[in-house]
Amino acid sequence: LKEKVLVTTGSPKEFRYGDIVRVKGELILPENFYTDTGREFDYIGYLRASDINFLVKNASVEAIGRDPPSKILAGLFSAKRAFVQSLAKMLPEPQSSLAAGILIDGKQSINGELQEKFRKTGLVHIVVLSGYNVSIVAEAIGRAFMFLPRFAGLLSAGLGIIAFAMITGASATVVRASIMAILVLLSRMSLRNYDPARGLFIASFLMLLHNPSILIHSPSFQLSFLATFAVVKVVPIFEKRAKFITERFGLRGPVVSNIVVQIFLFPILTWMTGCFSEVSLPVNLLVLPLIPLTMLASFLTAIAGFLFRTVALPFAFFSHILLSYELAIVNFFSKFSLAEIPFGNFSGWVVAGIYTAVIFWLLVFVKRDV
Repeated sequence: LKEKVLVTTGSPKEFRYGDIVRVKGELILPENFYTDTGREFDYIGYLRASDINFLVKNASVEAIGRDPPSKILAGLFSAKRAFVQSLAKMLPEPQSSLAAGILIDGKQSINGELQEKFRKTGLVHIVVLSGYNVSIVAEAIGRAFMFLPRFAGLLSAGLGIIAFAMITGASATVVRASIMAILVLLSRMSLRNYDPARGLFIASFLMLLHNPSILIHSPSFQLSFLATFAVVKVVPIFEKRAKFITERFGLRGPVVSNIVVQIFLFPILTWMTGCFSEVSLPVNLLVLPLIPLTMLASFLTAIAGFLFRTVALPFAFFSHILLSYELAIVNFFSKFSLAEIPFGNFSGWVVAGIYTAVIFWLLVFVKRDV
């Protein structure tokens, strides 16, 4: 069988990249299913976007050998595992899992109950390694190599971004954001101005060229593209008109960005999930400004934890405060009855029509503005 197979097992065994495994179970075809909101989820298409056509559920799995196809990837995954373990030693749960999720491990780090709270409050994007997280990491990697000569620094930063994308699993969102970050580096190398909108369309074109099915069957690609489009093309239009929001403490940018992106994603999110979170906006405004600082403090905690525990303690203390605050916000707002408002089923063509109308209006609006 020369096909990708998704295998699930109840076994608590831990497997690593490069393990050769023996799987025993029934090979079945995936089927679409209905969510709690009564919406049919195209599970077949979702798996097909990752070239998966078969499932084995409740399989018996055992490791029978080890032969990593790539020594580089094996080393990167080992480093990732050590990084997550260092966080677990320095921070209690669920703070350590949240830190790992924000930095490198995605939502698989946090348990199902906490994931549900993040989803209800519209904050799950910080633990699915969104473009926002990747842009912060890419900027940090770029700054880390500034001490090198120009070409060597940009090349090292590019390799660092590629390595980060690989060890996080290279989801559609991470790949799109990583390609855009590399395009920024290329523009710096060629001394040309970088156009974020052009970078978005180039990155998306390359991804669709490699796998056209993600356009229809990958929610992460769709949401990532639309959110980034809103940030680079829609937010600037409204930001310069939002003079009633103070610029002190850098508030205007994040506030306008959050409001515009939330409104822009409303049609597709309600179509995908069948519900909408009314507390999403205040939760994002209270948490997102602290995410870069949280990522930095958590990263330093893990790195220092490799060396000496006493050296890592100040960073761990600061990380613990930030992570505990963010968890407190999520726990508090997830209790509200309006945290999740159900919507009726409607066609995807309605969503396509809405975005076509919005983009047409934006083109007319911008043209008149000019």
